[in-house]
Amino acid sequence: MEQIKVACSCVIRKENKFLLVKETKKLWEWQFGMPGWTLELYESILDCAKREVKEETWFDVELIKFIKIINFPKSKNLNTTTIFLFEWEVVGWKITESEEHPDVNYFSLEEIKSMNERWIFRQPRVIEIFENIDSSPRSPVDLIKVIKF
Repeated sequence: MEQIKVACSCVIRKENKFLLVKETKKLWEWQFGMPGWTLELYESILDCAKREVKEETWFDVELIKFIKIINFPKSKNLNTTTIFLFEWEVVGWKITESEEHPDVNYFSLEEIKSMNERWIFRQPRVIEIFENIDSSPRSPVDLIKVIKF
């Protein structure tokens, strides 16, 4: 069954290093990626992002900026997916690994570029996103309005 998915991806930095998590879920087995995934029913995009970071790292985070929306039209293997990309700051807890995410760590851009030769990243354009993060305009968070019914 074809679906349209709405998802979030979360950029988290510390001292010029970027947080990546390694997946064990079948679809992305042993791929690295930014924390994030799809919305649950009745969940806002911001709540989704916070939940995904917490589930994958045990971090408590605060929003720094909304970066952009990326749309991936349907391909042979994947449904149409729209990803909201945010940058977050860690405000509590510590890195915690789990069976689903056995490697949670910060990597420099150089390390990530060298990883690109050996690993496939869960999200496309990870290196491009990290290279351009500081030149991305700081979009007002209130661009994302949560309307409760």
